[in-house]
Amino acid sequence: MKKFIFTYGLAIMLSPLFAQSKIEVKEQTEDIGGASHNALVVKIFQCKEEDVMKEWKSIMKGYDAKISWKKEMFADNASIKDVSDNTVDVHSKAEATPEGDINFIAGFDLGGAYLSSTQHPKEFKAAKRIVADFAKDLSEKGFKQRIKLEEKALGALTLQKDFTIKENENLQRDIENFKEKVAKAEEKIKANTEALKLKEQEITGQQKLLESIIKNSDLR
Repeated sequence: MKKFIFTYGLAIMLSPLFAQSKIEVKEQTEDIGGASHNALVVKIFQCKEEDVMKEWKSIMKGYDAKISWKKEMFADNASIKDVSDNTVDVHSKAEATPEGDINFIAGFDLGGAYLSSTQHPKEFKAAKRIVADFAKDLSEKGFKQRIKLEEKALGALTLQKDFTIKENENLQRDIENFKEKVAKAEEKIKANTEALKLKEQEITGQQKLLESIIKNSDLR
């Protein structure tokens, strides 16, 4: 039940993030492959630059590409049949945004020309799908990981709350016990006060008796 409450609460807290996290692949000119070229650009959410590039490297290796990686990644001779019957060189990089997301940029060099929607509409659509699926998969994984972390934080806060409630209950119990002890002590003080009055009377009587005996014992 608590697990459900945590997840429901987090869904409400993170819903603005999900609402703003639409995967949209754009075509634009970028500084990629050593010059300005046509490229696919997509925003990836809840991910780090190194994680994005490592995952993309894995995908490129799946296309039998040879990978080199410095400022940007170069996948040499990738065999992506949906994009080209020939091998493709793919230049890519990841850039962090001020909002904490990642702009992923990929340029597909078909050999003399970079992939574009006007010159290669069918091939462009296939490459766009690859990039979109890549961004969606990473963003979903990122959000799941974020939820796990936030669930852990929420669980810790809930434990702290439960501890404080329990501590207050114990303190309240102590107060009630102290009140009972105080009430008993007050009753005892009251009884002792009455007993002291009687004792004072007994002492006064005893003193008088003692004085009388001493006085009568004088046989002058």
